[in-house]
Amino acid sequence: MLVLIACLTVPLSAVTNLLVKKPFGELVGSLFDTAPRLSPETPAQFAIVVLIFGAFAEEVAKTLPFLIPRLRRIIAGDPGMAGFAAGIGFGVGEALYVAAALATSEEFASRSALEFQPFILERIAATYLHAVLTAIVFSGGVRARSVGPGLVVAVSLHVLANAGALLYQLGAIPAPLATLEFGLVLVLATVVWIRVRQARRP
Repeated sequence: MLVLIACLTVPLSAVTNLLVKKPFGELVGSLFDTAPRLSPETPAQFAIVVLIFGAFAEEVAKTLPFLIPRLRRIIAGDPGMAGFAAGIGFGVGEALYVAAALATSEEFASRSALEFQPFILERIAATYLHAVLTAIVFSGGVRARSVGPGLVVAVSLHVLANAGALLYQLGAIPAPLATLEFGLVLVLATVVWIRVRQARRP
Protein backbone atom coordinates (compact mmCIF):
# COMPACT_ATOMS: atom_id res chain seq x y z
CA MET A 1 0.00 0.00 0.00
CA LEU A 2 2.94 2.34 0.61
CA VAL A 3 3.94 1.81 -3.02
CA LEU A 4 0.40 2.71 -4.09
CA ILE A 5 0.54 5.91 -2.03
CA ALA A 6 3.91 6.81 -3.60
CA CYS A 7 2.68 6.10 -7.12
CA LEU A 8 -0.42 8.20 -6.50
CA THR A 9 1.67 11.30 -5.77
CA VAL A 10 4.21 10.93 -8.62
CA PRO A 11 2.15 12.90 -11.18
CA LEU A 12 1.02 15.54 -8.68
CA SER A 13 4.13 17.72 -9.05
CA ALA A 14 3.61 18.18 -12.79
CA VAL A 15 -0.12 18.74 -12.27
CA THR A 16 0.52 21.31 -9.53
CA ASN A 17 3.17 23.13 -11.56
CA LEU A 18 1.27 23.22 -14.85
CA LEU A 19 -2.29 23.71 -13.64
CA VAL A 20 -1.85 25.66 -10.41
CA LYS A 21 1.53 27.33 -9.89
CA LYS A 22 2.15 28.40 -13.49
CA PRO A 23 -1.26 30.09 -14.02
CA PHE A 24 -1.00 31.69 -10.58
CA GLY A 25 2.49 33.01 -11.37
CA GLU A 26 1.28 34.48 -14.65
CA LEU A 27 -1.72 36.09 -12.94
CA VAL A 28 0.36 37.63 -10.15
CA GLY A 29 3.03 38.61 -12.69
CA SER A 30 0.44 40.57 -14.65
CA LEU A 31 -0.65 42.33 -11.46
CA PHE A 32 2.94 43.34 -10.68
CA ASP A 33 3.72 43.98 -14.36
CA THR A 34 6.65 41.55 -14.32
CA ALA A 35 7.66 38.32 -16.02
CA PRO A 36 6.80 35.21 -13.96
CA ARG A 37 10.44 34.07 -14.14
CA LEU A 38 12.59 35.14 -11.17
CA SER A 39 15.56 37.42 -11.82
CA PRO A 40 17.43 40.27 -10.08
CA GLU A 41 14.85 42.64 -11.62
CA THR A 42 11.87 40.80 -10.09
CA PRO A 43 9.87 42.87 -7.56
CA ALA A 44 10.31 41.55 -4.01
CA GLN A 45 6.53 41.51 -3.40
CA PHE A 46 5.98 39.22 -6.40
CA ALA A 47 8.78 36.90 -5.28
CA ILE A 48 7.34 36.61 -1.75
CA VAL A 49 3.82 35.86 -2.99
CA VAL A 50 5.07 33.20 -5.40
CA LEU A 51 7.33 31.69 -2.72
CA ILE A 52 4.53 31.27 -0.19
CA PHE A 53 1.89 30.13 -2.68
CA GLY A 54 4.24 27.60 -4.28
CA ALA A 55 5.02 25.97 -0.94
CA PHE A 56 1.33 25.95 0.02
CA ALA A 57 0.22 24.45 -3.31
CA GLU A 58 2.76 21.62 -3.15
CA GLU A 59 2.04 20.71 0.47
CA VAL A 60 -1.71 20.65 -0.18
CA ALA A 61 -1.21 18.48 -3.27
CA LYS A 62 0.73 15.90 -1.25
CA THR A 63 -2.19 15.48 1.17
CA LEU A 64 -4.33 13.87 -1.56
CA PRO A 65 -3.86 10.29 -0.26
CA PHE A 66 -4.95 11.43 3.22
CA LEU A 67 -8.23 12.73 1.77
CA ILE A 68 -9.17 9.31 0.36
CA PRO A 69 -11.10 7.49 3.16
CA ARG A 70 -9.80 4.01 2.31
CA LEU A 71 -6.19 5.18 2.25
CA ARG A 72 -6.66 7.30 5.37
CA ARG A 73 -7.42 4.16 7.38
CA ILE A 74 -4.17 2.62 6.14
CA ILE A 75 -2.24 5.85 6.78
CA ALA A 76 -3.51 5.88 10.37
CA GLY A 77 -1.55 2.66 11.04
CA ASP A 78 1.78 4.36 10.40
CA PRO A 79 1.32 7.95 9.22
CA GLY A 80 5.06 8.60 9.28
CA MET A 81 5.90 5.88 6.75
CA ALA A 82 2.83 6.73 4.66
CA GLY A 83 3.90 10.39 4.64
CA PHE A 84 7.40 9.43 3.61
CA ALA A 85 5.99 7.34 0.76
CA ALA A 86 3.75 10.17 -0.45
CA GLY A 87 6.60 12.69 -0.22
CA ILE A 88 9.04 10.44 -2.04
CA GLY A 89 6.53 9.87 -4.81
CA PHE A 90 5.98 13.61 -5.16
CA GLY A 91 9.73 14.26 -5.09
CA VAL A 92 10.42 11.69 -7.80
CA GLY A 93 7.67 13.22 -9.92
CA GLU A 94 9.16 16.68 -9.36
CA ALA A 95 12.60 15.44 -10.40
CA LEU A 96 11.15 13.97 -13.61
CA TYR A 97 9.26 17.19 -14.30
CA VAL A 98 12.36 19.37 -13.84
CA ALA A 99 14.53 16.91 -15.83
CA ALA A 100 12.05 17.02 -18.71
CA ALA A 101 12.14 20.82 -18.67
CA LEU A 102 15.96 20.80 -18.71
CA ALA A 103 16.06 18.22 -21.51
CA THR A 104 14.05 20.52 -23.78
CA SER A 105 16.10 23.61 -22.90
CA GLU A 106 18.73 24.74 -25.39
CA GLU A 107 20.80 26.12 -22.51
CA PHE A 108 21.46 22.61 -21.15
CA ALA A 109 21.43 20.62 -24.40
CA SER A 110 25.20 20.73 -24.92
CA ARG A 111 26.21 19.97 -21.34
CA SER A 112 27.81 16.67 -20.34
CA ALA A 113 26.24 14.20 -17.93
CA LEU A 114 28.85 15.03 -15.28
CA GLU A 115 27.60 18.62 -15.13
CA PHE A 116 24.25 17.35 -13.91
CA GLN A 117 25.64 15.74 -10.73
CA PRO A 118 24.72 18.80 -8.59
CA PHE A 119 21.18 18.59 -9.99
CA ILE A 120 20.93 14.92 -8.97
CA LEU A 121 22.16 15.64 -5.45
CA GLU A 122 19.80 18.60 -5.13
CA ARG A 123 16.87 16.45 -6.26
CA ILE A 124 17.72 13.74 -3.73
CA ALA A 125 17.80 16.35 -0.95
CA ALA A 126 14.55 17.92 -2.18
CA THR A 127 12.84 14.51 -2.29
CA TYR A 128 13.94 13.83 1.28
CA LEU A 129 12.52 17.19 2.35
CA HIS A 130 9.21 16.41 0.65
CA ALA A 131 9.13 13.07 2.48
CA VAL A 132 9.81 14.60 5.91
CA LEU A 133 7.28 17.42 5.46
CA THR A 134 4.54 15.05 4.31
CA ALA A 135 5.28 12.72 7.21
CA ILE A 136 4.76 15.69 9.55
CA VAL A 137 1.42 16.52 7.86
CA PHE A 138 0.14 12.93 7.94
CA SER A 139 1.22 12.37 11.56
CA GLY A 140 -0.39 15.62 12.64
CA GLY A 141 -3.48 14.75 10.63
CA VAL A 142 -3.94 11.45 12.43
CA ARG A 143 -3.47 13.03 15.87
CA ALA A 144 -5.64 16.11 15.27
CA ARG A 145 -7.99 14.45 12.76
CA SER A 146 -7.19 17.36 10.48
CA VAL A 147 -4.22 18.09 8.23
CA GLY A 148 -4.47 21.81 9.12
CA PRO A 149 -1.91 22.01 11.96
CA GLY A 150 0.61 19.84 10.12
CA LEU A 151 0.15 21.86 6.95
CA VAL A 152 0.98 25.09 8.76
CA VAL A 153 4.27 23.57 9.97
CA ALA A 154 5.09 21.96 6.62
CA VAL A 155 4.35 25.08 4.57
CA SER A 156 6.42 27.21 6.94
CA LEU A 157 9.42 24.86 6.64
CA HIS A 158 8.91 24.62 2.89
CA VAL A 159 8.98 28.41 2.56
CA LEU A 160 12.19 28.55 4.58
CA ALA A 161 13.74 25.78 2.47
CA ASN A 162 12.98 27.60 -0.80
CA ALA A 163 13.94 31.04 0.50
CA GLY A 164 17.66 30.56 -0.14
CA ALA A 165 17.15 29.50 -3.75
CA LEU A 166 14.78 32.42 -4.29
CA LEU A 167 17.28 34.92 -2.87
CA TYR A 168 19.96 33.43 -5.11
CA GLN A 169 17.75 33.83 -8.18
CA LEU A 170 17.11 37.43 -7.17
CA GLY A 171 20.87 37.97 -6.98
CA ALA A 172 20.75 38.71 -3.25
CA ILE A 173 23.02 35.88 -2.04
CA PRO A 174 25.65 33.59 -3.62
CA ALA A 175 24.92 29.96 -4.49
CA PRO A 176 26.98 28.45 -1.60
CA LEU A 177 24.99 30.44 0.95
CA ALA A 178 21.70 29.33 -0.63
CA THR A 179 22.89 25.71 -0.43
CA LEU A 180 23.89 26.14 3.22
CA GLU A 181 20.52 27.67 4.06
CA PHE A 182 18.70 24.75 2.43
CA GLY A 183 20.84 22.26 4.34
CA LEU A 184 20.10 23.95 7.67
CA VAL A 185 16.36 23.87 6.98
CA LEU A 186 16.69 20.20 6.04
CA VAL A 187 18.20 19.53 9.46
CA LEU A 188 15.50 21.62 11.16
CA ALA A 189 12.73 19.73 9.35
CA THR A 190 14.27 16.43 10.42
CA VAL A 191 14.39 17.57 14.05
CA VAL A 192 10.74 18.66 13.88
CA TRP A 193 9.79 15.31 12.38
CA ILE A 194 11.64 13.41 15.14
CA ARG A 195 9.80 15.44 17.77
CA VAL A 196 6.46 14.75 16.09
CA ARG A 197 7.30 11.05 15.86
CA GLN A 198 8.27 10.88 19.54
CA ALA A 199 5.15 12.79 20.61
CA ARG A 200 2.97 10.21 18.86
CA ARG A 201 4.44 7.32 20.83
CA PRO A 202 2.52 6.26 23.95
